[in-house]
Amino acid sequence: MEDQRLAIVNAMDATLRLARQAGLDNMNSDTEHADYPHLQSLYDQSLAALENGDDSFTEGKLNRWLGWMQGCVYCQAGGDIQMDAFREVNKAEAVA
Repeated sequence: MEDQRLAIVNAMDATLRLARQAGLDNMNSDTEHADYPHLQSLYDQSLAALENGDDSFTEGKLNRWLGWMQGCVYCQAGGDIQMDAFREVNKAEAVA
């Protein structure tokens, strides 16, 4: 389970990398919860939770946060990042 949670956090990091590559690291939307700084904070909190052994960050919670992050980046990218890019991130980080 720990490997799977780490894989999800790694996918979060890769998602933020995609956002930066697309120039979205300053993205602003109608809600601050979809802006890049908030997405970065979700990643930071998730990584810290794993490093501190915080079991409240379940696989389900991390997957929901990853989905939110990827959805926000996809919408903000306006077609500059295709859905396949997120599929590739998720496949690359998947634990068998």
